[in-house]
Amino acid sequence: MALLLCIAILIAGPAFAEPVAEVVWPEFDGAQHKLIYQYFDGEQWHSPGNVVYRSDHALLSPILGSTGEQQKVLVWSEMRGEKIVLKSMLGNVNKAAINWQKPILLTDRGMQNLGAVMIRDGSGQLWLFWASATVDPSDLYVSVFQNNAWSPPQRVNEPNKVPDNQPRASLDEAGNVAVEWNTFDLESGAYTLENKTFLVETLDPAQVQTKVMHEAGDVPSPEGLPAGMRILIHYPANSHAQYSKAQP
Repeated sequence: MALLLCIAILIAGPAFAEPVAEVVWPEFDGAQHKLIYQYFDGEQWHSPGNVVYRSDHALLSPILGSTGEQQKVLVWSEMRGEKIVLKSMLGNVNKAAINWQKPILLTDRGMQNLGAVMIRDGSGQLWLFWASATVDPSDLYVSVFQNNAWSPPQRVNEPNKVPDNQPRASLDEAGNVAVEWNTFDLESGAYTLENKTFLVETLDPAQVQTKVMHEAGDVPSPEGLPAGMRILIHYPANSHAQYSKAQP
């Protein structure tokens, strides 16, 4: 009995605490494509990372968000034949680990869904922006995570015949969501910037926190990241500056 109890304790390991920073990146081992999760506890990155998803298809640009201390939301692009779809997966945090649920198809509209960015607003809702291309040039779309589900995608830009892509999301001082993206201007023959602010209906200004709990420069990039791809470090405790670029 004592031996069995000792083994159980070793398997359980230490309790999982809310990380200072965390990252997800894609890898290919020659047989399967994988998404790998790793977190920084304030002193070191825990290694090796945990494989949270496997696929026979190429995986692109994963991004991680948090609705609070008890839930993670992961979004990525995935090749499916000639299409690139957008998928999502929830992770429930318990005392020992993150329990990742079965992934869902967020959208397969058009031919390509790329460049997703995510941000948590001042009320705790997650907003997702990405570019979706059909037979026409790409449009920008948004979806909001509410009640454990993503809302139907809505187009952000006005109807046009030019590409709209590469969204960047941020919060204003009131905790509302601001998005900026590239759009092509036919008159100048060059890309220009467009922007839009989404007012958060459930936002209580008295509850908005604007301080940064952890500065990006205080957290080193994990070792062994693949070179040449976009990898974002997520800071779950930050209200602003929720992401920084990892340097492989």
